Amino acid sequence: MKTPAKALALTFALTVAACADTSINVADYTTSCAVDTDCAAVFTGETCGCSCVYGAVSVTDQKRYLADYNDKQDSCGALPDCGPCAGATAVCVNKKCSIAMTK
Repeated sequence: MKTPAKALALTFALTVAACADTSINVADYTTSCAVDTDCAAVFTGETCGCSCVYGAVSVTDQKRYLADYNDKQDSCGALPDCGPCAGATAVCVNKKCSIAMTK
């Protein structure tokens, strides 16, 4: 017979396992560069909402980032209708892709 504490722990473990990770972090991707054109501006953070937080990845890893981003958004369900974000440009600074905000 299961004790209430064990049943609760099992329910919690199953609930956590069922939750999908829908956030994305540029730290998981290549960000090295030599020139600005080696970089691509991307969104970072939560993929299920209206996030206008930018990051930058190397174009050599952009395809993998986009596949991961789309996979994470597929786990979101219905997405909100979001307004436009401020512009951003990916730049290479000290051999690392970074973001420069534009107007």
